[in-house]
Amino acid sequence: MVEQIQKCASNSFWRESDGDNMGASDDGDVPKIDTELQILRFMSEYDIPLQPRQVFGGMVLNEDVTFSYGTLQNKLSGLVESGDLKRVSIDRDGDIEEMGPDEGGRANYLISEQGKQRVVEEYE
Repeated sequence: MVEQIQKCASNSFWRESDGDNMGASDDGDVPKIDTELQILRFMSEYDIPLQPRQVFGGMVLNEDVTFSYGTLQNKLSGLVESGDLKRVSIDRDGDIEEMGPDEGGRANYLISEQGKQRVVEEYE
């Protein structure tokens, strides 16, 4: 499938498909947003540890968000599993430490070098 990335005037990124991957009601001409890449681009733009609500709030203010907070949480988990984001904790001294996969509790999310590279490859 041939895919083309284009930056829209609204500062959102859309992935156009040739129709092979579109839903039954889509005619193939409608651009489909790539949520994971939109999240990664936002995270790379700020490059600071953020809680999920901060990511969502920032994206609502600065992006054309077409997904829910619940979807964002699911996408963050997937991006951690793929290595594009890291779950981190911040202690009272400001030290940032990556959290293990079995570590529970509230986490902040930080884009990894792999995630930054993916943004560069996709958009620049």
